[in-house]
Order: sequence, then structure tokens, then C-alpha cells
Amino acid sequence: MWSAHPLISVGSGFELILPPGHMGFRTFPFDNRSYTWPHYGDTDLSHSWIPDATGLKVFVIGLREGWCELRQRWGSLRFTFDLGMTPVLGLWFNNLVFPAAATPPFRCIAVEPCTSASDLLGELPPDAYPIIDPGGIKEWSLRVNISGVGRE
Repeated sequence: MWSAHPLISVGSGFELILPPGHMGFRTFPFDNRSYTWPHYGDTDLSHSWIPDATGLKVFVIGLREGWCELRQRWGSLRFTFDLGMTPVLGLWFNNLVFPAAATPPFRCIAVEPCTSASDLLGELPPDAYPIIDPGGIKEWSLRVNISGVGRE
């Protein structure tokens, strides 16, 4: 299993745009429930934060196109990826819970194109994980376009 893990500092206002279509997601750790993007209880994850001092990791499935855009007041980051290699979009919402050490916690969103819908081997059936044969090679790519920097 593989996942990109860029942590993007995000203020109180943001918009997370995914391709059009019906998409579901599951939480990690899995809570035995299915969700429809972007609804997590009363929270719309596309533009609202989860409660302070909490974190939430989700795996979005059912993407028809390999991209996601994170917009903030200063501009936007558009992530483009190959659905053939990374068919799942992991999103980690960190609202002032990490890191828990002496460093003050911060707020960020991690946009994580990944190969499977879990961070644990064994949580899903074996065929949910890609296989690389001995001596085999697999390549992934992630493109990030930054736009609107400096505009108010």
C-alpha cells in the first residue's frame, strides 16, 4: 500500500472540491459505517472543520477523475493523479490535535492519493491491495498546481 502525505496548512475558511459524481467514503479507523461525500454527520467536509482538538481520516472511493482541489483565501492547490495507480483519495483533517507532543498542535488537511482504502494491511480483503511481484516495479505520480498566490 502507498499514500502521498502532504500536510497543507489550512485556516478556518477552505473549500475542498472533488470531481463531479456520487462518491462514498469510509473512516480510518473504520467505524462500520458508509458515508456519502462530503457528509460526515452534520459536517460538510468540503468546507467545514470537524470539532477543535479532533482528527479525522477518510478514504474517498468512486472517483471518476483523478484530481482534487483545495482552495483557500490566498489561492488553490490542485492535485492530479492517475486513478489506475492510485484509485482512492485519502483525506486527513487535523483540527488542532496533532502533534500531541510539546509542539503546539496545528490545523491542516492532508490530500493523499493512495493505492487502497486503508492505512493497515489486513483491514481489507487481500484483493483490495495492489500486488508487486518480486523484482517488479510500480510507479506513481502526483502533480500539484499552485494558483492565485498573492491575490486577496
